Amino acid sequence: MPVTPVTPGKYRNPSSSPRFKNSQLALQKSGLPPWAPFEDMNEWELTGTDEFLKLGMTMKCFQLVYKSTYSFFKKIDTLPAGSLWHTETFSFTGDLLDENGEPTQDHFELWYQNSLQCIEELISNPMFEKYISYVLERIYEDSTGNTRVYDEMWTVDWWWEMQDKIPSGGVVCAVILASDKTQLSGFSGGHQAYPLYLSLGNISKSVHCKSSNHAVSLIGYIPTSKITCFSDPQIPKYQLFHACLKKRLELLMSAGSNRTKLICADGVIHQIFPILAAYVGDHPEQCLVACCKENQCLICTMPAKSQGDRFLFPLWSQLHMEQVLHLEANGHHPPEFSEWGLHKVFSPFWAGMPHTDIFMCISPDILHQLFLGVFCHLLEWCAQVMGAKRLDKCFEALPVYLGLKHFKHSVSNVLKWTGWEYCDMSQSLLALLDFITYAGYRRHTTRTLLCIEQALEVFHSHKHVLIDLGVCEHFNIPKVHSMQHYVAGIKRLGSADGFNMESSECLHIDYAKRAFKASNHRNYIMQMAQWIQRQEAIFINKQFLA
Repeated sequence: MPVTPVTPGKYRNPSSSPRFKNSQLALQKSGLPPWAPFEDMNEWELTGTDEFLKLGMTMKCFQLVYKSTYSFFKKIDTLPAGSLWHTETFSFTGDLLDENGEPTQDHFELWYQNSLQCIEELISNPMFEKYISYVLERIYEDSTGNTRVYDEMWTVDWWWEMQDKIPSGGVVCAVILASDKTQLSGFSGGHQAYPLYLSLGNISKSVHCKSSNHAVSLIGYIPTSKITCFSDPQIPKYQLFHACLKKRLELLMSAGSNRTKLICADGVIHQIFPILAAYVGDHPEQCLVACCKENQCLICTMPAKSQGDRFLFPLWSQLHMEQVLHLEANGHHPPEFSEWGLHKVFSPFWAGMPHTDIFMCISPDILHQLFLGVFCHLLEWCAQVMGAKRLDKCFEALPVYLGLKHFKHSVSNVLKWTGWEYCDMSQSLLALLDFITYAGYRRHTTRTLLCIEQALEVFHSHKHVLIDLGVCEHFNIPKVHSMQHYVAGIKRLGSADGFNMESSECLHIDYAKRAFKASNHRNYIMQMAQWIQRQEAIFINKQFLA
C-alpha cells in the first residue's frame, strides 16, 4: 500500500495533530510560553467558579488576571480547539393554511460541525495510534483455517467487500453514526436534545465505546422543535431528519468516492475513503433511518404478521427502495410503498452515498433488542405462567452469590427497569439465556455463532407452549424477529458489543446533560455547543501541557 512518510515523532502529542499545527506555529513564532494566553501554569490550572474567584483570599493569594468565569472563558475561547460549530436554518412549508389563506411555515435551526474535519481529528489523533487499523485482516483460531474469528470491524466481511470497491492503495475509513433523542429536563420544561455522533470502526471498539477516551465526535444536534405546519406530523418528522443528515454528510459522499489524503495517527499520509459502515440506534431510530414503519423488519422483507416465524426472506434492496420512494414523491403511488410500510421521504440521506447499503448498516442492539425487548417480553410471559407473586418469591429466594445480583424486593411491581437491571435478571432467569449470553460475546468464532443459531432454534421449537397456555397470541414482534439477523450482522459488522446503545447513553451525560446544565435553559442548543467546544479546548491543551 503506497504511503507518504513524514518526520517520525512529529505528531506524537494529541495537541500536535494537524488541526492544531497552525495555532502552535503562531505561538512559537510569537515567543509566548505554551500556557499562553494565561500568565503561568498555576493560572491555567485554576478554573474555579465566580464565587471562588471573588473571594478576598483568592484575589490576595493568586493575583489572577481574570476575576470571573466570564473573563476566564474569554481566554479559553482564544485557545486552539477542534472543529468549529456552525448553524443553519431549515424552512418547511406545510399543508395547513394561516388566517390569510397562505401555507404556514416552520423554521428549524441545525447546529453542526464539519463531519470530514471530525473524521480527520479522530484518525490523526496519536492517542489512538496503537488502537487504529488501516488494513483488513482475516483471523483464524486454528492452523487449518476452519474456525474464523469475528471481532473488530477490520476482521469482518464488510471491510473485505469495501476494500475491493475502492482503488488500490486506499484505506477504508469505516464511519459509524449514532443518534438518540434524550430528555434534558427532569421534572418540567420538556427540553430535549437530539445528538448525532460519529466514530470510526478503524479505532478498536474497546476505545471508541468508552466515552472518556474522546474517540466519538458530536457532529450535530438535530432540531427537536414541534412541527405545526403539517396536518400529519409524521411526514415532516422524517423529512426534517433526512434533510439534516443529508446536509451533514454531503462531504462524506464526495470523499467516499474521490478519497482524501490525511496525516494519520501513525505519522503517515494515507488515502482515506470514508464510507458509512453502521448506523447505531434503537428500533424507532433505525426505522426513521430506513424510512419504514415500526412494525417492519429493517433488514429483510418478512411481512409484519409473520415476524414470529423462523423463515428467511429476501433482504431489502437500497436501489429498489430509492426507486419506490422517488415514484411516491412524484405522485405515482407504487403499490410497494404501502405494502412495505414506508414513509414519504423525498430525499433520503443515504441515497447516492458511495458503496453504502443502508439496510446492511443496521447494526444489532443488545440493549434495546434483547434486554429491553425480548427479555422484557419473556419476563412478562413468565409472570403470567407462574403468577407474579410466585415469580417474586423465586427471585427473593435466590441465594447471595458473588457476581449475581440479589433482588430483595418485588420485581413484578416495578414500572420501569434499566437495561443493566434486565441484564442482571437474565443471569437468574434461564430462558433464552444461551442466546443472550452468546450474543453479548466480545469476540466470536465460527463455533460461537453456531451456538447462537442453535439457541435460537431451541426457542422457536418450544415457543408454541406460551401460545398453548394462553400467555400470548402471537410472536409478531420486531425485536423477537431481529434475533434471526444477529449471526449475519456479526459476520458483516463485527461483535455486537461494538454497537451497543449503552455507549450512546454514556455520551449523553457529557454532550447533552452536563452541557444543558451549564446553560441558562434559554436558546440552550447554542450554549451547549459553545460549552462543548470550550471543554474540548481545555482537554486538548491539558494533553499538550501534560
